[in-house]
Amino acid sequence: MKFWEAMKLLEEGKKVRHVLMEPGAYIKILPDGELLRYRTESYSPLMAYITTEWELYEEPAQLLSFPEVVKGLKEGKMYRREGWKHPVHGYNMKGAIRYVDGAGENSGQKHFFSIEDFEANDWIEVKE
Repeated sequence: MKFWEAMKLLEEGKKVRHVLMEPGAYIKILPDGELLRYRTESYSPLMAYITTEWELYEEPAQLLSFPEVVKGLKEGKMYRREGWKHPVHGYNMKGAIRYVDGAGENSGQKHFFSIEDFEANDWIEVKE
């Protein structure tokens, strides 16, 4: 998006970032109207930033541990590990975990978890 489009989003309370900013950096407007660049003290647009592309800033996904995932599975939520293509979800009232392989819930795909999966802290909730 162009600079003026990014400024409109800022006025709506959204966070934006210039495509050349370091990962995780974004700009927002403070209650007093001042522009603030997250990860540095303040922000003043440079001419290069005004003339090139901007994008909407999206919060990074919250990474979870396996015990946190189990709690969510019991609530009917779906999760996957970072880098996995498809999620797992609670399957039945007996506590079995089902792996969804992209072919649908009844695809019959089996998934075996490793010790690494149980110890991992890179689980992400999958929103449908």
